[in-house]
Amino acid sequence: MPTSYIRLKPLYWSQAIRSDLDPRYGPGRKLSVVCKPHEFLLSNGDNLTNHSLHLSFMEGEPTAADGKPLQTGIGQLFYLTHDEVFVHGWYFSAPDILSNIWDQVLLGGYTDCLIDLTVRPISYDGEDPVWNTDMPLFINDATVSFTRRTPVPEEQPQPKRQGFFGSR
Repeated sequence: MPTSYIRLKPLYWSQAIRSDLDPRYGPGRKLSVVCKPHEFLLSNGDNLTNHSLHLSFMEGEPTAADGKPLQTGIGQLFYLTHDEVFVHGWYFSAPDILSNIWDQVLLGGYTDCLIDLTVRPISYDGEDPVWNTDMPLFINDATVSFTRRTPVPEEQPQPKRQGFFGSR
């Protein structure tokens, strides 16, 4: 089954602490991001870059929306059309990975962030990947990259120059 990459540029993050007892999620942290996708063709003639993509980060074993284990991968993406287009998805990771992403977002201070998702099944139009929007995509892998500036040492004030015999 062919795979491809979808690159996402986060626009804004949302962090929340859940206390609900929804059997799919349970209590705990909720981390989500709204992203601007890079170019990716859609089977309906549209392009993913024309839409925002809402992505949630989940902790634990990968499950589908109905709570059943995913047949493959660590998450899913959906392209829904009702009154307007809504593109969303989620992926699951180990608790320590989710904690690391949570901390990066919480601390801020980064200059750039990119999310790369390996997805399938896709088809190709020449060299261009195409998402058949009638089916969800499975996320096989995800990389979240944060870029930080190298800290610049603060300029130290120069000591006042003193005369030959000390200060005057």
